[in-house]
Amino acid sequence: MTAPAPSPYPKLAGKAPDQLAEKLRLSLNAKALLEPGQSVEAYVDSLNAAGLYPAAMAVLAHALPKRESVWWACMSVRKAGAPHEGTPSLEALVAAENWVRRPTEENRRAAMASTEMLSPDAPSSWAAMAAFWSGDNMAPVGAPTVMPGDELTGKAVAGAVFLAAVQPEPQYAPERYRSFTAIALDIARGGDGRAAMA
Repeated sequence: MTAPAPSPYPKLAGKAPDQLAEKLRLSLNAKALLEPGQSVEAYVDSLNAAGLYPAAMAVLAHALPKRESVWWACMSVRKAGAPHEGTPSLEALVAAENWVRRPTEENRRAAMASTEMLSPDAPSSWAAMAAFWSGDNMAPVGAPTVMPGDELTGKAVAGAVFLAAVQPEPQYAPERYRSFTAIALDIARGGDGRAAMA
C-alpha cells in the first residue's frame, strides 16, 4: 500500500475543517461547503469561491500555528498598504513583527503596549493584540496569572486581516482576500509570505 503524499502545507497538517467550522460557529452557508476528508486549503478555496471571505480568513487564522498566524496578519496589513512612518499604527505593526521574529516576553508585552494609542478599527492594533494573546499571561506584570483563551490569537488575526481587506476602499476587498489567502498558504507551505506579496 502506498503512503499518502505529504501535504504541501505542513503548517496546516492535522487541522480538521469540520472542527474549525464548529469551533468558529461559521454560518450554515459556510458549513454547507464542508466535505468529508477535506483539507483546510480545499475548504478555504470553497469558501473564497462562494464569496464567504471572512469565514475563509477565520479558518486560516485559527488553522495556522499562532506565530505563523500573527506573521500572516502582519504581512496582510503590509500588503494592504503599510501605515505611515512615525504613526502609532506602524509602531504596533513593527511590534507585532518583532514578536514573531523573537517571541520573548518583553516583545510580547511591547506589542500590547503599542496598541494603547490606537483605535479598535486599526488593523495593526489587532496584529499586535494577536501577538500579545499568543502568550500565557494577560495580567500585568506582578499580578496573578490570567491565561488568554486559546482562540484569542486567531480571532485577533482574523480581525486584522478583515480590517486590512476592507480599509480604506472596500470595493477592493475580494481581491485583497484572495491575495491574503495566497500569503497565508505560502506561510503554511513553510515560506515567509513574501513570495505572495508581489
